[in-house]
Amino acid sequence: MKIIVTGAAGFIGKNFLLKANKKWELYAVDRSTSELNKFVKENNLANIKTFECNLSDKDEVKKLFDKLNCTFDVCLYLAANSDPNFSIQFPGEDLAANTAALVNFLSCLAAKKFIFFSSGAVYHGLSGPVNPKTKLNPLLPYSISKYASEQYIKFFNTTKSIENYLIVRFFGAYGPYEPPRKITSKLIRSILIEGKDSYEVYGDGENLIDIMYIDDTIDCILAMIKNKNVRNEVFDLCTGKPVAINSFVINIARILKRGEIKISHNGVSHENIMFVVSPKKAISLFGFKQKVTLEKGIIGLAKFLKK
Repeated sequence: MKIIVTGAAGFIGKNFLLKANKKWELYAVDRSTSELNKFVKENNLANIKTFECNLSDKDEVKKLFDKLNCTFDVCLYLAANSDPNFSIQFPGEDLAANTAALVNFLSCLAAKKFIFFSSGAVYHGLSGPVNPKTKLNPLLPYSISKYASEQYIKFFNTTKSIENYLIVRFFGAYGPYEPPRKITSKLIRSILIEGKDSYEVYGDGENLIDIMYIDDTIDCILAMIKNKNVRNEVFDLCTGKPVAINSFVINIARILKRGEIKISHNGVSHENIMFVVSPKKAISLFGFKQKVTLEKGIIGLAKFLKK
């Protein structure tokens, strides 16, 4: 099986490369391959070929596909700007990294299955229960670029450059190789490694968070790749157990045996998530199951970060 992965040097990308079937022929693409090549070598991933490409540059993308010259069984598209705050400061750059890059890539790609990691942020501005049938009107630039990308995928499906697609509205994960800016890593470094007894959150801390351990995410991706019957679906990938940021911080402190933690509040939370979703569709389509508890996952991430 030939699989091309974009954003391969990122958080989800690295964890996928580690757990993917070693018999699969993997083509790992990223803007820079220096870190990726080191990762592949250190983990003895002989089935992986790496390629450097700036997907925002259509000429570079064309050269990449001229070199590859093949049809892929699966494309796992992970490349993106994943920072909503960046999108507010630089909406043009966010649009280029998320939507324009995707269009450049799909204009050259030939693949049987296209798996796209969108975001639960497309529900921005809504509250209460939401699902893929909910009418959307996001105003956050990051949310807009993700929703626009979803629509472009449906367009390219009509051109037959991709035979079928799966659009994953992802609500987030934590675990090894995650970006240092993520709340889980910041919390562990602050209250465990640095020994602080306080933590600052943006906004009032009542906005919701729904994240899973990365291994559960990768297991679902592997199920998507192996499933040959589900086609052209949009679904939410989440635990369905959202908690307020304030409560999340308190839970992490308890897991790390740090006792009470003082929470201060500053500025505003641009995402301000007040909507909730269900994993029922992911369960029915791919047998998704949250196997790793928050306690086990946080302890595992803490051990990784201590290294």
